[in-house]
Amino acid sequence: MGSWSKSSFERLVRGVVRRRKRLALITTVAVLVVLLPAAYFASQEPQRYRTSAVVLLEARPDRVPVFQDPSPGRPFPVQLAILSSRSLAETVAENLPKASLQELLDPELQTNYVQSLFNTYMGWRGIEAPAPNPSRRAVAELQQRVTFMPWPDKSGIVTISAEAFRPNVSVDIVQRRRRPSLS
Repeated sequence: MGSWSKSSFERLVRGVVRRRKRLALITTVAVLVVLLPAAYFASQEPQRYRTSAVVLLEARPDRVPVFQDPSPGRPFPVQLAILSSRSLAETVAENLPKASLQELLDPELQTNYVQSLFNTYMGWRGIEAPAPNPSRRAVAELQQRVTFMPWPDKSGIVTISAEAFRPNVSVDIVQRRRRPSLS
């Protein structure tokens, strides 16, 4: 520590603690008041299930593609952008079974905490929150719950993962994201 000795550092720490006990107590109480309710509400959230599928996006038109799902003649970044696009999410939302779509629309299972806080604030002010569009909300939930992870070796292999509160819903989302033409 250079010119500081261990005893000088210890004296400095003891002096700060001795003079700032009230500040430390107030900070500790404030942190506990914020973190304990947050931990309680986080523990009350229902269990989530994650389903993953591995897909090969063939980008070389000179070879016969293994999977014909997306267009094989397009470069890999373009295919990945199409896979994560809003229009494909809309197609997936349209092709989901009613039970799976209902989970995406269920306000009890809503994962958009910012929107919930905004709606609560608007209610306190006496302003009616705008009526949510169910198809837009389903597409937004789909985009939040689905992730795409390309493999680092640039081979065109992508892992598609989806989270849901019921295992069959996560399977439906991944299957329809992988093959949006399924009904």
